[in-house]
Amino acid sequence: MNIQDEEELLSCPGDTLKEWLEEKKMAESELSRRMRGSYIFLNGILDGSQPITENIAWDLEEVTHIPAQFWINRERRYRIKKAWIERAKKRQDGSK
Repeated sequence: MNIQDEEELLSCPGDTLKEWLEEKKMAESELSRRMRGSYIFLNGILDGSQPITENIAWDLEEVTHIPAQFWINRERRYRIKKAWIERAKKRQDGSK
């Protein structure tokens, strides 16, 4: 698979959370209220700009009933793949 394909397939944990919200028919504002956080902060999680820390993972588990370990692993895999793509693009640009 090439770098562009990898980048198109990259999915942040927020994508999984958006699917959960749709399935539960819950508004983002309701989720942020239940997590005792700000709506802006939640938007960062949903768009992948805000990492899911251990504490956030525990908050997500309380609300979604999806284990904190799932969220931590999902975040780790996303960040590793994102870093790999960024490094591959730099190597590719350097070889031109």
